[in-house]
Amino acid sequence: MTPLPLDWLLQAALRATLLLGALFFVWKFLPASQPALRRRVLLVMAAGLLAAPWLSGWWTPVSPAPFAKQVAERDTEEVSLTWITALAGLWITGSLLALTRLAWQALALHQLIRRARPWRGDPALPAGLTVLQSPAISGPCVARGLRPVLLLPEQADHWTPAQWKMVLAHEQQHLQQQDPGLAWLPRLVHSLYWWHPLAHWLRHQFHAESEALCDRAVLARSGSTARDYVDFLLSLRCPAPPALASGMAMKSLLGQRLERLLASRSTPHRWWIGSTALLILTGLTALTLSLRTMPVAVVSAPPGPVGEAVTAGPESSGLDETALRLSANPFPAE
Repeated sequence: MTPLPLDWLLQAALRATLLLGALFFVWKFLPASQPALRRRVLLVMAAGLLAAPWLSGWWTPVSPAPFAKQVAERDTEEVSLTWITALAGLWITGSLLALTRLAWQALALHQLIRRARPWRGDPALPAGLTVLQSPAISGPCVARGLRPVLLLPEQADHWTPAQWKMVLAHEQQHLQQQDPGLAWLPRLVHSLYWWHPLAHWLRHQFHAESEALCDRAVLARSGSTARDYVDFLLSLRCPAPPALASGMAMKSLLGQRLERLLASRSTPHRWWIGSTALLILTGLTALTLSLRTMPVAVVSAPPGPVGEAVTAGPESSGLDETALRLSANPFPAE
């Protein structure tokens, strides 16, 4: 009997690899000057990766059933655990551990928000924005408990009005993009496909494009120059924000952001090439795999007795009649 969970895992791994490979292939066609487009593509791909294992009707890869059946029918006394089932077990175990870690981080963030005190500083804050201050963080960030909040470090008491404008513009853009909620999509992809290098890459790129949009909002709304903003980011020295929070000066993304801020290269009219290539490549892959699994109808002739002549058509009938005439006796007995 074929183990269905094993087949399902093999198909899910194949689909994830095809989708991530298509995204990585066309990524160079999506210009860095279009972070909003890049971010939308990443979100759509993350949603597709989460849904692909469950949508078996729209495209079906080459079924691993024969191989899985062969593995399942081996002598259990000779081989108690095959390498393929061991890898499947490792995948499931790793995903469960990653999801457990994600839930633990969400609980820790909730506790941090509960222990933070309300901000009582002088600068006027937008209406409806919950602002808290905590000594447990080293830089400003937005997070989501029961509702989105802005978390400030202790050094926020010493920021200048210009620096306050930068912080508010940056974090308000995060909230406008709904990053505290949408960031869960690439995080779930990273947890479920923890073994895939491109899943790590997708999560990193999503955060990078979100930060690029926020950096643009700072320069457009605060009136600060790129040099002043870069100096402020370097002064924050935030190694890492709390888990599941969007920090303003994440150390892992700081170098890439500074390069994009100080170098404004534009590649217009190329974004549609990458989008079209992604759609075509994904469609051709799905069509190819569907054709490979399409059942082929085999028409067989009904069996007949041995030695019985089979009439094949008009040409065959003509040859049989000619042979009969040649073999006939021209002088029949009277």
